[in-house]
Amino acid sequence: MDQKATIFINGIIYTSLFVTWLFLFATNPDHQLHLSLLWLGYTLIYFVRHHRRYSLSNQVIVFLMLLQLLLAFFITAIDGSFVPQILLFIIIAESAFLMNKRVSIPIAIIAYGCFVVGVAVNLHFPSFSELLFVIPRLLEYILFFGFSYISKITIEQKEQLNLAYERLSSAGKELEKKTLMEERVRLSREIHDTIGHTLTTAIVGLESVKRLLQHQRTEEAFEKLTKAQEHIKKGLAEVRRSVKTLHEKPSFLQFVPSLEALAKETSESTGVSIHCHIGDLPKLTPEQELTLFRAFQEGLTNGIRHGQSTEFFFTLEAKEERIWFELIDNGQTTTPIKPGFGLTMMNDRVQSLGGEIHISRHGSGGVHLGITLPMTKPTDGDSSDKVASTRED
Repeated sequence: MDQKATIFINGIIYTSLFVTWLFLFATNPDHQLHLSLLWLGYTLIYFVRHHRRYSLSNQVIVFLMLLQLLLAFFITAIDGSFVPQILLFIIIAESAFLMNKRVSIPIAIIAYGCFVVGVAVNLHFPSFSELLFVIPRLLEYILFFGFSYISKITIEQKEQLNLAYERLSSAGKELEKKTLMEERVRLSREIHDTIGHTLTTAIVGLESVKRLLQHQRTEEAFEKLTKAQEHIKKGLAEVRRSVKTLHEKPSFLQFVPSLEALAKETSESTGVSIHCHIGDLPKLTPEQELTLFRAFQEGLTNGIRHGQSTEFFFTLEAKEERIWFELIDNGQTTTPIKPGFGLTMMNDRVQSLGGEIHISRHGSGGVHLGITLPMTKPTDGDSSDKVASTRED
């Protein structure tokens, strides 16, 4: 729980304690001093536990809670109304929220027992029929405990989702960096090998030209020189093509492996199940690859963070002269879908490529993300460069 939430809750509790004291003081003129001292002891113990919780052992905290229950019991025995139950509810809620069930459940039972016995003392131990009204009150204690415990679970799940989101974002960034570095290393090797081979061949050819010229074999020397020149031009063209590829495709020279790696990294980091089917794809432009990768990443992030999804079904294939992207999750949220910054950027990318995007509900709370992009012809003439993969992570 963050600091603002803690301050807000403490403000509510201290306000409740003050209102409780005012009521006890006003309705018990014969016992104002006793009730005020008991209330003050209860409040001071809460203050000490709250502001020194991290310096106290669990055993000490439990002991102080039991001491507060004892003080609440005495207040109930003197007053006998509903108001002292507020002190008991505070202990029940706090124990359910901070302690494990082995401690919080016994504390809740003891709190109810303090209420029953306190009322009996206040009424001078009447007959059982006169105390029957305390039995339905048990439901109030159960509900207080249940609501507090559910709040604890909800906050823990939210923290886990935030942690999973941070891991997913970090994994995505690391994957991009890793992919970029690997491809740059590969291209640098190709450039190095191309330049090395070209220069070596050219040097050998020029040495041959020198020897031929020394022997007055001009025609053969000119032929060798022409071949060396053509070889240098060819090598220079290969270098330019490699540099152009590095410039135009900064992130994904291996698009499908990048998608599969993102699915694997996400599954390993968050524990969700991601079923991937990637069909035969034509050669995509760098902008198309980046748009589809970002859409996959954003869909996984939103499903995990906002929909509490545990399973995804991802399909990417080419049909009817278009690229079809589909991501379905099993989220449980029922709130309306409101595009945030990520979805807005995704929509802008898709529209800039002449595509369409569709977001709708799926099942009881899941989300269906669909994207279609028009196919584009390869610019380098290599129309046979296609990839296919069917994988389940």
